[in-house]
Amino acid sequence: MTVCRDERGRFLLHRRSEQLSPFPGLYEVVVGGAVDVGESYEQAAARELAEELGIRVRRLLFTFLNRRC
Repeated sequence: MTVCRDERGRFLLHRRSEQLSPFPGLYEVVVGGAVDVGESYEQAAARELAEELGIRVRRLLFTFLNRRC
C-alpha cells in the first residue's frame, strides 16, 4: 500500500466504492494491492499507483512491512 502526497504536502484522500468489502463507502489514504511473484514491494507500489491513479512514482520515502497477526 502507498500513501500519496503532492508538492504542497497535501495527502490524497479517496472514497472506497460501495461495492468493496470491508468498509464500503468510507474514506482512506492508502492505495495498493497485491505483490506479484518475483516483484519487490517498491515495484508493486509503483505498478499499483500507475494502474489505479495513472501516476508515476518519483521517489520512495520509506518502507514499512505490516504483518497481520
